[in-house]
Amino acid sequence: MTIPWTIALAVLALNGEPAPGDTRPGPVDPRAPVAGRIGVAVLRADGFRDHGGELERAISLRLPGLTLVPLGQHAPPAQFGSLRAFIEIERRAASVRLSLILADGRAYLRELEVDADDDVRPTAGALANLVAAIEDDTAVPDQENVPLPAALAPEPEAITIEKPVPEDRPKPAPVVIKPAPPPPPRWELGPTLRIGGAIGLAPPGLRGAGAGLGLDARAPSGLLLALDVQWLTRAADRFQLQRVRIALGLGYAFRRGGFELPIAALVGVEPWWLAQAGRRVPLRADNGPPPAPLLGLGLRISPGYSANFGKHGARLRVGARMELWTSGQAGAGLRRPELRLPNGPINLGGVELQLGLEVGVWLPVGRGVRRKPRTTGP
Repeated sequence: MTIPWTIALAVLALNGEPAPGDTRPGPVDPRAPVAGRIGVAVLRADGFRDHGGELERAISLRLPGLTLVPLGQHAPPAQFGSLRAFIEIERRAASVRLSLILADGRAYLRELEVDADDDVRPTAGALANLVAAIEDDTAVPDQENVPLPAALAPEPEAITIEKPVPEDRPKPAPVVIKPAPPPPPRWELGPTLRIGGAIGLAPPGLRGAGAGLGLDARAPSGLLLALDVQWLTRAADRFQLQRVRIALGLGYAFRRGGFELPIAALVGVEPWWLAQAGRRVPLRADNGPPPAPLLGLGLRISPGYSANFGKHGARLRVGARMELWTSGQAGAGLRRPELRLPNGPINLGGVELQLGLEVGVWLPVGRGVRRKPRTTGP
């Protein structure tokens, strides 16, 4: 019995069959499907010069194990254990939008910047990197349970095994992929109108009331540029003391939701004069030339609230205005001038606190540019 048994074992070994009682794994077929690998993909490419033919060749070169089928052609069924996918690549002006949807409802979205003359190579490289990450289970899907395209519909004879859904857990609703919001504007221009008054702190006393106009420019970073015109008037004896201040400022406009807090440092020049019955009264400084205008430095704080209105991103704003100023005539430093009237002198300049209410709008000017996503390719 020993010789026949030995001959049987030799025959089985030549045919590649395991001997009785041999538990070692047999030879592995390299063409056998691997669980989790994308085997068949339907491709839809829009916006490329040759209708995507060059792109298909570049993808096939980087993914030789993938059966790539253009949209509209018959796609073979995926082998047992492998995945089917739908790939949509849309070429835009300066970017490419890449969408990959698996037959199990997972969706992966990528958008990359490309050059006008070289769009095929980086697109194919980005797709190859994405497929490799999906097969390695290192890519996180952007959406799950998305509606499947018609190209991924199972064949009539195919058998689909659905995972039962627990009764206490409702089926997830279809996920709608919304387009990315537009980038913020490069600048916002804010014309404002206000009313208020000024109170002297050194020396104390009421300094006048009036109105003002302003124009602010706010960058997305919060940088604030300001141009402001302020008119104040007050009764002085039988005259009217008129003041017009023109100021420029630089600061920062904090914004959190609807709350705003612009802060700016200002420099200004302020001509002033006396008027009676609507006419200017001539003035002389100690029998010399007409008095010089006031020069001043100020700090402005404007807390307020803004809200969107209209369809173009404009915002309506209301708030308070507080300004602390110190001013005087140029000379040995800034000195306060004294206006001598029949009923007594009046001081100008010094330290003043100006309070008021303002209303304005923010108008978007231009559109910002999003940062280019960093992509990798061969």
